[in-house]
Amino acid sequence: MKGCVVRYSWALVMAFPLLARGGTPYVVTNTSLLPHTTSASHAQFYVSQGRVRAAEFDSHRVFLFKDRRIYLIDNAAKTIQVVTSALVDEGTARMDRRVQGMQDAAAQMPAEKRAVMERMAADMKAMNDSRRLAVPRDYRITDRSELVDGRSCRIWEVLEREAKRFEFCVAPAAQIPGGDEILDGMKSLSAYWQGSIFALGVSLGNVGWWPGIESLKGVPLLVREFRNGGAVSETTLTAIGDGVPIVPPFDLPAGYPMTEIDSLP
Repeated sequence: MKGCVVRYSWALVMAFPLLARGGTPYVVTNTSLLPHTTSASHAQFYVSQGRVRAAEFDSHRVFLFKDRRIYLIDNAAKTIQVVTSALVDEGTARMDRRVQGMQDAAAQMPAEKRAVMERMAADMKAMNDSRRLAVPRDYRITDRSELVDGRSCRIWEVLEREAKRFEFCVAPAAQIPGGDEILDGMKSLSAYWQGSIFALGVSLGNVGWWPGIESLKGVPLLVREFRNGGAVSETTLTAIGDGVPIVPPFDLPAGYPMTEIDSLP
């Protein structure tokens, strides 16, 4: 998961209690493939009924995606930040309101200042409109297979404007413990702003990416990102539902003060 710049520690994983009730745990690892870099991030995920919890290894931060909100829990500071415009439609509506506010303010300004404000509002509107556009992608299955955490998966190539942007190594959901539940969690993340970064470790934009993933008919165990013809990063799903201790349930810690924010810091 990009943004989780933390180091892998099984000691922290083992500190989490096992849950008896339903849900599927797994570990998401994102590794840079750029030359002269060795950076990697690791996070323990837990999905249940479309809710997603991501806990950074060696960190006090926990992300909860549920109830159309993102809750960022900081167990060191004992605080909770709530992203109130967490969903794509809420975020775009908020930006539209900002454009309208700039246009309303421009109408009250003298002519020389009005032109500057109107130009700024037009630029923001153009940016908002571009974010609403789904990026056309072509998913093509190959005859190549790989092993991820001992599980076989088939490589799909994902093209944008005829250039390869990703490789997804996909295993049938029925062959993965909790495979359908993982896909439900990923699908729920598609409604959140930049949810693909949490789901797959890469940015697929804010609209239009889930149907393409769903068409693969399986769980992407590996996502390899390409730029300018070369691989730049790799995200893997491992330790899927195999007895690895998982994070606590989705309840918010009692007594933590809660503040509202527009977007993740």
